[in-house]
Order: sequence, then structure tokens, then C-alpha cells
Amino acid sequence: MQRKLFILLALFLACFHSHAQELKPELTLTTAQKILAGCIAYADSNKLGMAIAIYDNHGQLVNFAKMDGASLGAAKIAQWKGLSAATYRYPTAETAKWNVPTAPDLATIPGGLPITTTEGAPLGGLGVSGAAPAVDVACAEAGLRAAGLLRAAKKE
Repeated sequence: MQRKLFILLALFLACFHSHAQELKPELTLTTAQKILAGCIAYADSNKLGMAIAIYDNHGQLVNFAKMDGASLGAAKIAQWKGLSAATYRYPTAETAKWNVPTAPDLATIPGGLPITTTEGAPLGGLGVSGAAPAVDVACAEAGLRAAGLLRAAKKE
């Protein structure tokens, strides 16, 4: 009986391939807090009441703030923008041009940016709302810059 059990166990283990797992970068709470702090510093210095939503690469909300003066609508829009940027991995200024109104969680207003490592590996998405779209983007960029995650634009 023990011999049969040993053979079955050996066959079972042989069915599994032993591949080395590749570690993928993940958005940490510490990094999300740096992004949030950078956004808040930008908003404070410009006397703005903003809503900021930070999502990880799995579409889970990691950090959120609704500053004094930000409306409930701005809070919901920031979350929509952040989830869109995390899901589609494009800035919402770009997804606004896609013209696919039935795509789930696809934001169509600038202010959402994907979060990536400086090498370009995806970490999640950031959504900011509460001012004009260009100001929302500037605030989001300030948050990414504060965390050392704002990549320089590619020169073509």
C-alpha cells in the first residue's frame, strides 16, 4: 500500500513543471502614499480642493483622498479615472479618443495616468479630479514626480 502511495505521489509531482517565478513589481502602500502626498502638495500650493484615487495593477483601490473643497462628483470621477488608467494602462486623455462608449470603466476625461516603474513596468493607475482637466493632469504628474515615477517623454 505504501509503495502504491509513493508511486502515485511521485507521478503527481512529476506532472508539475518547476519554472522559476518571475517577480513583478507591485505598487506598495508606501509608494501610493508618496504619490498622494505629491498630489496634495501640488493642490495645496495652488489652493485647489482635489480628489485623488490610486489603484494597483489589479484594479484595487490602494489609497484615496477627498480634500476639503472637493465635491462628491470629483471623488467619483477621480476613482473612475484611476481605475481606467490601471485597467487600460493608458492616460485617460488618450482613452477619451477611443470612441468605445460601452467599454467598462473607460474614462473619457483627462486626469488619469497609468503608474509605471521608471523602466515602464505597470504598477497601477492614478486618477485626479477637482479642477480643469489640464490641472488634474498636472496634479497627477506632480504626484508621480514626488514618488520618482514620472518618466520623461520619449523623443522621436
